[in-house]
Amino acid sequence: MHPSSVTDGAWIGAHCSIGPFTHIAAGARIDAGARIASHVSIGVGTVIGENATIHAGARIGAGVTIGAGVTIQSGAVIGADGFSFVTEGLSGPEQAKATGGSARLTPPEHAAWHKIHSLGGVEIGDDVEIGANSTIDAGTIRATRIGRGTKIDNLVHIGHNVTVGEDCLLCGQTGIAGSVVIGNRVVLAGQTGVGDHHTIGDDVVTGAGTMILSNVPAGKVLLGYPAQRMDQSIASYKALRRLTRKPDSGK
Repeated sequence: MHPSSVTDGAWIGAHCSIGPFTHIAAGARIDAGARIASHVSIGVGTVIGENATIHAGARIGAGVTIGAGVTIQSGAVIGADGFSFVTEGLSGPEQAKATGGSARLTPPEHAAWHKIHSLGGVEIGDDVEIGANSTIDAGTIRATRIGRGTKIDNLVHIGHNVTVGEDCLLCGQTGIAGSVVIGNRVVLAGQTGVGDHHTIGDDVVTGAGTMILSNVPAGKVLLGYPAQRMDQSIASYKALRRLTRKPDSGK
């Protein structure tokens, strides 16, 4: 352990490596063989599993559980507050959802947004990898969960209360809104977006830039905005391009 690091009474297992200027809060537990680089912050009561590797500058909040063999790349933030706010009256987004956007919105009487605090923490399964500058928000009451063996690319955001299954691949710039449930072996290509409170079944694959706005059954291959079956989405793009062709031009 580097002499400039601060552990505040945390439990440190055998054969751990802790780099300079790292802070580990009281009540945290670092299991045997974990390697923690410089300038890492680990919150109160957090558990880091055996042989985990946390690269420089990662931030891990309070009440987070990191499994064995997990790799967290530089700049990742795990366990920040979820983006969860309410108004006293019916907010604009709630009005829009209730009417399907068909009616003009009226200003709420009490428009101020009030924060809902995140108390649930994050649970990361064994052998997960979390890419650089990715963020996983804490759950509101229960934990946000990432299943064993899942790999998360750089610049991925996972919202509060999300559950991601085992052996998934979440590619760069994917964004998953709150309370989404994702099955096992799901592959979300780069810049895929998932709207809140939807369920994605096992073995789903998306193409880049897909926007999921409804539940998805297991085994589907999706593309487009809004997401539809990939072959249908490609056919739609082809049909749209044909609309702009001049008669008899062949182009």
